[in-house]
Amino acid sequence: RGLVTSALQMSSTAKKAPGSAKLDTAWEDLGFEFRPTNSHIQIQHKNGEWQEPELVKEPYINLHIGATALHYGQACFEGLKA
Repeated sequence: RGLVTSALQMSSTAKKAPGSAKLDTAWEDLGFEFRPTNSHIQIQHKNGEWQEPELVKEPYINLHIGATALHYGQACFEGLKA
């Protein structure tokens, strides 16, 4: 929760306009390729509450086979056929 709360407090106190950040690198030179990292933060939502952030070293996530994100394209296709 501390990480989430801190991010929320930071965003509410900064009061900067979107897109006003100064970059050290030109936008077109940033690159949007896959960049492997040694970990990521995972925060789960259980029983109506956010759990504590957890640093996860493995590069994989568990995703339910019925996740709507996986089936959105199929649903659109079926809708167009109807």
